[in-house]
Amino acid sequence: MTMQVNPDGSEDYSVTLQILALMTALGFLPAVVILMTSFTRIVVVMSILRQAMGLQQTPSNQVIIGISLFLTLFIMSPVIDRMNTEAVQPISMSR
Repeated sequence: MTMQVNPDGSEDYSVTLQILALMTALGFLPAVVILMTSFTRIVVVMSILRQAMGLQQTPSNQVIIGISLFLTLFIMSPVIDRMNTEAVQPISMSR
């Protein structure tokens, strides 16, 4: 695990550190989806709707979660676009 500082002030990280950072980010991704989006509300509403229609296991929980993920991405797409234009692009342009 090494980090090198280049003469221009930029830093290069070893592959081990890059993989460690990626795995850490992937570990926190489910928590971000649950805590910072409408995912949980959509799952709860769809489960209540399934019970209200008198269905026991149709559609399955996997289908409900898949539909909820799709709807969450649809709902959050303006926020993701704004984050990209206001936060990610300025940082990537400065490098």
